[in-house]
Amino acid sequence: MTYQLGQKVSDEGIWKDFSGARLKIGRAGSVEFLRAVESLEKPYRKKIARDSLSVTVKRDLNLRALARAVLLDWDGVLDSEGKTIAYTEDLGTSALGNDPDLLEFVMDISLDNENFAIERVTDIAKKSSKRSTG
Repeated sequence: MTYQLGQKVSDEGIWKDFSGARLKIGRAGSVEFLRAVESLEKPYRKKIARDSLSVTVKRDLNLRALARAVLLDWDGVLDSEGKTIAYTEDLGTSALGNDPDLLEFVMDISLDNENFAIERVTDIAKKSSKRSTG
């Protein structure tokens, strides 16, 4: 039998701890990420083809794609008053753009396929044990 990474886990993401918060991170090569990149680059296709898109715009598009399809959610992120902040794409984009450690962490997790393979094996094991016990 051949093992295949689960698309569902890649797209839905996995939870990882980061600086007292929990982040839900999807795989960088997921279909949702590729769709986000394609959608965000669409208005800039001519500039991309001419290689005239500014570095700043490229960075903003990349951060937005990550916030849309890789950094999927968070738990335990607080504002300056200690109140919980719900995840939005705009807040995710801002956080990734303003915190190099966060950006590096999200990228490292999202690019490491073993994170998703381990999570998929765990998911399969849980489903298997539920079937055999109940």
